[in-house]
Amino acid sequence: MTPTETVTFLRYLSSLFPTFTWQPDTPAAWHNAGLHKVTPRDAKAASLALATRAAFVSLDKLLAEVTRIRDERLAAHQVPAPNTDDPSEYRQQLLSSIAAAADGLHIDTPRALPAGQRRIGPPPIAWQQARGISPSESQARAIECPWPPCQAQPNSSCVNGIGRPLARSHEARHHLAAQLAG
Repeated sequence: MTPTETVTFLRYLSSLFPTFTWQPDTPAAWHNAGLHKVTPRDAKAASLALATRAAFVSLDKLLAEVTRIRDERLAAHQVPAPNTDDPSEYRQQLLSSIAAAADGLHIDTPRALPAGQRRIGPPPIAWQQARGISPSESQARAIECPWPPCQAQPNSSCVNGIGRPLARSHEARHHLAAQLAG
């Protein structure tokens, strides 16, 4: 909230709480003491919630109510995992997703498909072709990955150093599949 928004908000607050009076220095004091970290939308929602429960308002009660509202929003929304392997980008994406959820902004989260029957063996050729998986890739996925950090089980994707699935299996898995094929 900017200093100008703080003045506007305090006028709104005095209309909700008739006992709330303020001096010329009150906007600057409230702004510096905590309202500079609060959005006008959150401050208004907190003041409306307090108006139904209390006859007067204080800055500490207002900030506590803002925190409660933001925590409630975070609890109601699943924050999606960032889609990067770079640690600094990962952190930035995660923090911005958390802030967006706390601000009440809609975040698109991927929806999982319901579990079906687990297939035994490699996926159908049409499925592989639709995803750009070559026949050698399906042969490689049919065996366990010999690369020690990965060791992906048959019919599952190889993973990178942080456990994320790779689009293409490790070369060691391809070489072993070629050797076994003949």
